[in-house]
Amino acid sequence: MTIFKQTLTTVFCLTLAFISPVFAQTSPFSQAGQVWIQIDAQRALSDAEARAELYEPLFSNLKGYQFDTGWYGLAIGPYDEPEAKNLLVNLINGNQIPVDSYVTRGANFTRVFWPHPEGYLPLGKAPEVKIDLASAPQVAKNLVAPTVPSAQVSTSLDQTFVTPVSISNAQAAIAAAAKSSTTASNATTHKAPQRPNLNDQSPEAARAFMDGLDADEKRHIQRALQWFGTYLGSIDGQIGSGSRKSIADWQKLQDLDQTGALSRNQQQWLLSIFDYEAARFGFEKVTDTLAGINLILPRNLVNFSNYAPPFARYTPFDNSKTSILLISQEGSRDTLAQIYAQLMEFDTVPRNAATRLTDNDFTIEGVSNGSYVFIFARKAQETIKGFALFTPSVPDQSERRLAALMKRSFTLNGDFVLETALPTLTEAARLSLSAGLDARRPILSRSGFYVSEGGDVLTTIEVAQSCEILTVEGDIPMRLKGADPELGLALLSPNTALSPFAIARWQEVLPQRGAKMIVSGYSYEDQLPLPTLTIGRYLSNAADLEQTGRIALDISARPGDAGAPIYDTRGGVLGMILPDQPLSQ
Repeated sequence: MTIFKQTLTTVFCLTLAFISPVFAQTSPFSQAGQVWIQIDAQRALSDAEARAELYEPLFSNLKGYQFDTGWYGLAIGPYDEPEAKNLLVNLINGNQIPVDSYVTRGANFTRVFWPHPEGYLPLGKAPEVKIDLASAPQVAKNLVAPTVPSAQVSTSLDQTFVTPVSISNAQAAIAAAAKSSTTASNATTHKAPQRPNLNDQSPEAARAFMDGLDADEKRHIQRALQWFGTYLGSIDGQIGSGSRKSIADWQKLQDLDQTGALSRNQQQWLLSIFDYEAARFGFEKVTDTLAGINLILPRNLVNFSNYAPPFARYTPFDNSKTSILLISQEGSRDTLAQIYAQLMEFDTVPRNAATRLTDNDFTIEGVSNGSYVFIFARKAQETIKGFALFTPSVPDQSERRLAALMKRSFTLNGDFVLETALPTLTEAARLSLSAGLDARRPILSRSGFYVSEGGDVLTTIEVAQSCEILTVEGDIPMRLKGADPELGLALLSPNTALSPFAIARWQEVLPQRGAKMIVSGYSYEDQLPLPTLTIGRYLSNAADLEQTGRIALDISARPGDAGAPIYDTRGGVLGMILPDQPLSQ
């Protein structure tokens, strides 16, 4: 028995899963006349694999598919549709599959994860990439590309503070990581400098002090100012107007008088911070010839892990909690926009990130739950190349300086991309990578319906009480317009007016007891991107409504149906399904 209340205004469909016009979808696994019986769905790949191990002894035709929603489902088949419908009933009656199993055409299946593709290993255990040079002469030629000369990265820190390393295959990368690991332990022995009195000299005395510095000392200052992002000129040891302005900008960051001349203590403080952070990060100028990318990486924080096109993965070193992806693939402007949209759906990317998307590049930057994220990619000819940095956010904001340095140093090294440079990489390796990049999924998914021409949505107050960010149809932002805790209702309003396909037509006449009623909601929440119809019977009478304000249905409803409209057989909306719990909750 599921309780719902009659509302007083017009209503129609939606949720954080919703009801809207449905258009045909195609899938490589959807074939005319063939269907599947879906028996399970899980949010995480590891959970779906565990369920597959339980079902596999029972069904020799068990398959696991990732859905276009990001979930992972298990299905048996394919079958002819009449056979599948009969088998579904028999398996449910025999308690061999869950009662909520259903027949599907597989339109939302995207790729197979079970049985595992040949060579599949769990995340973190990806096999070493080996390249058959005899069958890939162009790759062999590419492997001997020299380390990028420092002149090609003129806007980065100069050679004195950056160690060059060339990565042309997995073995070389791991060897380079081992080399840098010896310096990583040394970096941890450095102590953070203590800020001295920075008002130790007058402006005149500071200018005289700087005039007495030699060229090497002035170059050191320029490198440090470059690290803090205030100096963009060449490292020439000449303190001219540009250098003085960058000194004044750095002084502003330190809440000092902007004199354009460093006092003795200010110079000591500037250089000690720079030297400390350079030692902590362990900058290395990396040339990855397979990805076709040159940039500076913090090799004291990350080690090369594996290639899984379109990514080259660098995982945390010594519990640094920092990881980096290099992005390298063929693509157009449309591909660039698609990659941007996909990255915005990762759990690790903050919802409130600052973003910039143009025809030729994009940038994503933000902080969430103590983690800093910076992602940059650009289109060059017919390739998309970039990087993603995931690292802890710290009070001194050095992670932002690291991201800025990586972006300034980023250059292309030929037109190679990983998919063509690694022709033997299997789907197993790609699947291994995706296990660590789960798409963002809603905390709660419920139904609802449009109640105004401008797109207002009526739903259950459970949504408003559980979520800080509200969306409908997957990505349309909404705000809470009003709520009635006693009735258990919430009214959502779009940030920008919508034009719903339809709105609710209210039925003010109560049906006869026993009349057929229809619930149309997202029963399976975000597991299934389509609404389902559930048939039930009306059990109340007018006296029940007058005394309790409630009417009852005899119907089998699921949590995802909360917020869904209840129709009579003529399409009029009589009420809304409420959660099967006390309204006080």
